[in-house]
Amino acid sequence: MKIMLVYLVLQFMTALSFCQNKGEILSDIIDIENSLSDVYISTTKNDPYKKYTNNSTIFYVPQPIKAKDYYAKNEIMNHVISRKTDFAILSKSRIYAITSGTLITQKELKITYNRYLTIWKFYKNNSWQIELNAINSQPKLLTDKKPQLLEPIENKNNFNNSLIDKRLGEELIFETDLSLSKELDLKGNRVFKKFYGDNIHLLLPNKAPIFGKETVLNKITGINLLYNSNPIKAVRDPNGDIAYTTGTATIGLDSYNYIRVWQKDKEMRWNIIIDMYVNQKE
Repeated sequence: MKIMLVYLVLQFMTALSFCQNKGEILSDIIDIENSLSDVYISTTKNDPYKKYTNNSTIFYVPQPIKAKDYYAKNEIMNHVISRKTDFAILSKSRIYAITSGTLITQKELKITYNRYLTIWKFYKNNSWQIELNAINSQPKLLTDKKPQLLEPIENKNNFNNSLIDKRLGEELIFETDLSLSKELDLKGNRVFKKFYGDNIHLLLPNKAPIFGKETVLNKITGINLLYNSNPIKAVRDPNGDIAYTTGTATIGLDSYNYIRVWQKDKEMRWNIIIDMYVNQKE
């Protein structure tokens, strides 16, 4: 779980310190992520990473931990064999970008196949920083998924930066996730149909990722493992088109942390486009 964090922070963020037009950002992100491979990183100091993370950066390794605390007590050594970004989305405000894809790494003689999710935030000093990063190990057979690039159509930002607007927006997305939690308790797994978007990505640890609403729902409703979840935190982009929630969940008897990425559709409804579950223990 821990092996790709340094790689993301050091290589990716070095390449993304730029001022770009909106239409260029995700294209460059995908090009950079797909071209970065066979990189060996060995370090016992956390100094190189401080400028790419901040006090709010969270890593799931697998329990959520602040990046500064993680680097304070961990040595990192890994070899990135291959990585491929197959999903990326940019918010209308250009403040948030989300990427996901596959990663093959090697530590000593052990090769690990992974699925990652990274939430990026753009700051006024023209730098992208990681807000959240999570990784799941997955089977050796990786899904060959055609990359999907989702950029906002609008060229003009229409958002309110006030703290009140931010708080109300985040309360709304939190309540939406809480509503899902309550309905799961009452009605079972079939309620995901109401909350999942057509392009949903279901990312479970040690399982191949599942894409698409019909396929995901068939998988979830076809098993005898009940899903339950409890939101802890909600963050929404100022423009109100992208958000994410984090919390805890159970699937059957197993416990997880989860990260859900939400997108508002044309009918102004919030839909989950990424539903990722991370083991609570190694």
